[in-house]
Amino acid sequence: MKRTISVILLILLGTLSSLNAQDAQRAAATKVGDALNQLPAANEALFSRLMEDLLSTGEEGVLMLAQKLRSDGTSLPQAEYALDGMVQYVTRPGVDEKVRTEVAHHYAKALDKTEDPLIKAFFIRQLQMLGSPESLNALVPYMFSDELGGAAIGAVTAIGGETAVQLLLGAPLRAETITGLGKLGSPLAEKMLMSLAQTGNEQQRPLAFQALSRCGTMAAFDVMVNAPNFDFLTFLERVAPSDPGKATKSLKSLIKPGNESQTRCFALSLLLGLHQEEAMRTVLRALDDPDGSYRRTALEGTRAFISPVVNSAVLKKMKRLSAPALADVLDWLGEQRNPALIPYIADPWLTHQDLQVAEASARAILKTGTDQGTALLAGLLTSTDPLKTDLALKCLLASERNVIQAVMDIYPQTSVPGKSASLALLGVRKSREHEPLVLEALQDPSPEVRLAAARALSGVARPDNRDTYFRLLEAAEPALKEPLQQAVLASLYGLDPEAQFNVLSARMQQAGPLLRPLYYAPLAATGTKRAVDLLSERYLEEGNADAYIALINGWNPAGAQKVIYLRKGLDHFTEPGQTAALLAQMKNTGAFQAMVASAPYLDSAHPEVSLAAAMNIYRLAVNNPDFYGPLVAEWMEKVMRIMEQAGYPDSIYDIQNVKKYLAETPEEKGFERIFNEKDLEGWQGLVGNPISRSNMKPQELAKAQKEADKVAFSQWVVEDGKLLFLGKGDNLCTTKNYGDFEMYVDWLLYPEGPEADAGIYLRGSPQVQIWDTARVHVGAQAGSGGLYNNAKNPSAPLLVADNRLGEWNSFFIRMQGERVTVYLNGELVVDNVVMENYWDRSQPIFPYGAIELQAHGSKVAYRDIYVRELRRPEPYKLSPEEEADGFTVLFDGTTLHQWTGNKTDYLTRDGVLEVRPTGQGFGDLYTVKEYSDFIFRFEFKLTPGANNGVGIRTPGTGDAAYEGMEIQILDHFDSIYQPWLLDYQYHGSVYGVIPSHNRNALRPVGEWNQEEIYVKGTYIRVTLNGEVITEGDISAGPVDDREHPGLERTGGKIGFLGHGSKLWLRNIRIKEL
Repeated sequence: MKRTISVILLILLGTLSSLNAQDAQRAAATKVGDALNQLPAANEALFSRLMEDLLSTGEEGVLMLAQKLRSDGTSLPQAEYALDGMVQYVTRPGVDEKVRTEVAHHYAKALDKTEDPLIKAFFIRQLQMLGSPESLNALVPYMFSDELGGAAIGAVTAIGGETAVQLLLGAPLRAETITGLGKLGSPLAEKMLMSLAQTGNEQQRPLAFQALSRCGTMAAFDVMVNAPNFDFLTFLERVAPSDPGKATKSLKSLIKPGNESQTRCFALSLLLGLHQEEAMRTVLRALDDPDGSYRRTALEGTRAFISPVVNSAVLKKMKRLSAPALADVLDWLGEQRNPALIPYIADPWLTHQDLQVAEASARAILKTGTDQGTALLAGLLTSTDPLKTDLALKCLLASERNVIQAVMDIYPQTSVPGKSASLALLGVRKSREHEPLVLEALQDPSPEVRLAAARALSGVARPDNRDTYFRLLEAAEPALKEPLQQAVLASLYGLDPEAQFNVLSARMQQAGPLLRPLYYAPLAATGTKRAVDLLSERYLEEGNADAYIALINGWNPAGAQKVIYLRKGLDHFTEPGQTAALLAQMKNTGAFQAMVASAPYLDSAHPEVSLAAAMNIYRLAVNNPDFYGPLVAEWMEKVMRIMEQAGYPDSIYDIQNVKKYLAETPEEKGFERIFNEKDLEGWQGLVGNPISRSNMKPQELAKAQKEADKVAFSQWVVEDGKLLFLGKGDNLCTTKNYGDFEMYVDWLLYPEGPEADAGIYLRGSPQVQIWDTARVHVGAQAGSGGLYNNAKNPSAPLLVADNRLGEWNSFFIRMQGERVTVYLNGELVVDNVVMENYWDRSQPIFPYGAIELQAHGSKVAYRDIYVRELRRPEPYKLSPEEEADGFTVLFDGTTLHQWTGNKTDYLTRDGVLEVRPTGQGFGDLYTVKEYSDFIFRFEFKLTPGANNGVGIRTPGTGDAAYEGMEIQILDHFDSIYQPWLLDYQYHGSVYGVIPSHNRNALRPVGEWNQEEIYVKGTYIRVTLNGEVITEGDISAGPVDDREHPGLERTGGKIGFLGHGSKLWLRNIRIKEL
């Protein structure tokens, strides 16, 4: 009996050991798989966590990753990234050396196991970066490989140490070996390198000289004499102290004129270091040399033995030096930053007639950083030479000391240019306490001083003295107006742009008509739209085209907004040059409206105008692939003819681009003009609403339509190419119904008459709101563009982007499925918001319907109405068999009305539910309704490595795989999951509960799959592409040793569970059992 128990215990222990090993392997596989699925990491914290997980897998994890590397281009990029990442992670400062050594050991094992030379080279590079001496033995065999020897020797060199030197001495004689010995700097290699330098081939000798320069001793001197100068000098730099006499002879030869400047300078710096006691004679001689680099090297060489004696010797020599040499000496004296040298630096050099010398003296004085030096520099302000006063200003501005007092001390004695420089200094240093002095200087007899004072005033201006600046501006002579305008602006610091506008506009009103133009430039500088509105009106009234064009050119609103103001200018300024200048600003707006505005000018009789219009349309069409359509093609044909006639430089290339554009224009219609600017063709009056119309008999509808047209056509009229509503009657509708589309339309509310209000109905449903923002009693201060009639989803615009009442505005509207995006004057005001069905809120928005221009009792105009229909499949409908069998549609390709949750990452596009993760991408989408027993059918298409899931009987919160159940959606063929994917993780498995038993039914990435999930009580069956892949009873419990409380649930929501992957879903339907 005891023996039997012992045998059983041994079997149990062996089983447990086997299970533990299997669990460990699964743990490593899971960690590696998870890491590969999240690399490259989105941030530093995630990278660190993933690297810690990978390090915990040890050698097993490294070998798993190594298996993913291929030299044929099919490597898994994430695997290479992971292996690189671990090396980077463990070589960071502060990481335990033991960890790096352990990783190096694992990589050495991976190097040994792989047979692919390219993969071996990869691991050799990794060992090089790890730099662990323990890796040297693993690299030895590869040092003798023709293919891998270079990489292995390079890695040994990088790791370094005496062992590395010994290995290199025994390695094949390659370029990497010679270079490596030199880098390691070991004398042990000297004999071999000397021999190579003398008897080696053409490739070996230069490498040997370089190596000896790093590691040779004085024994190699006679060999190194024959080396290139730089290598020889590098060699002497190390060995000369051991035999100064021998080195000195060579160095003196190399400093002689005739040698290259770089060689002479290098040799001189070594020579001065060897013989400091004799160096001064060499330095003094060098000061007479014409080579500036050589002179500066000599002076720099004295740093090691600088003393008053050295300085005295150089100072005595100065009077006999050339101006360039003097400048070098003065810079050298300044670098000593010795206040005691100031007298010698300043006199007589600061006032020297050669500006090069004076500048060097000033620089040197500045570097002493003393009050004495500051006073000397300020003294230059008494000079009548503008070059000297400019020099003083430059140095004083560069000083970190308080130079203001020194300048103020000398100010009464300054010359006219000196006074101007002093004022400039006060302005730049923003010395506001000296504002009174600057104001006083505005009355100086000298125009130069007055101008300098006006320019300085912006630097010293104070908000509490703003009225003074206003008065000065209004009384200023012409030359001072612009700087005084800057002073007025400076006095507004601390105020936001809108507050600045308020102050300036108020003062402008006080100033009177003749003085108001003085405030135009300051107003424009605020950059506010109110300033642009005010000034543009003034310039239009004055007929000042240049000012108007400059104003709009200096303003940077959204492109569509800029086009509106440029069009206003085009309406007023009609001279060819003005028209061309206004058109020229449109080509960089990126706005479709700019093409529309430019098109009429293609037919201009003035070549400069037609060419400007042509270049606009050309640039905008070529740079914006969505800007196409019948009219755009017609315009581009005209553009090509204009280019051919113009014959400007590079026109041949532009013409080729136009031809290419026309040849590649998509077959779809693109943007079409739905208002022809002549009559109401394509439009009709409004009859009821979509629901009431659907209940009318054809004869009844035709009669009602006739009556509606009669009323509509009396109140909706065409004037000057614009569609105008006179204020009575009902909406105007397109005769055509639209599904998904993009639309451009300009609109204008008239100030006269009833309170201005309008709107644009989409698919016959209200509405994209248009109203006068002054109507605060009805909430219009929120701005136009919002989905006014929404009750559950956002109804207000994101911001106010309206132009003033009576001005044109521009909408871009995109409607796809039930979602609407609106740009007003180029600003995003509605961002992909669900538009609700106003006529029946229990239903989603109608799939098709008319575009309506709302009549709301006030006068409104529209222009440039362009629509591009977007491809949109018909809503999905059940087959007759499924319909008869009791199935219902959960997603028909147009709306998520029956779903709740993450509608940001799950969105309808082209009749498909697209999962497009943003951020972490882990949000879930659930049915509104709960289900118990059912047949759930859907189709899906995966991207490589995609991971999602179908949650069933879930509460809609928590982890659906455990709080409910999750049927896996997974590209289990992807290499990131192999070979460690667990049985219950394959596609179609009930995660952690029932493994899939058929793994080959899943179609390749990019192909659509059909799936059915049958749930009845505790029985679940999953059918994929006609094959049963999973079948079982959940009452058997989980197989992953985790708690699954959801197995006890009998009902709940169905959901798609995001795991950060992109995929597509469609044709989703269900039958309740």
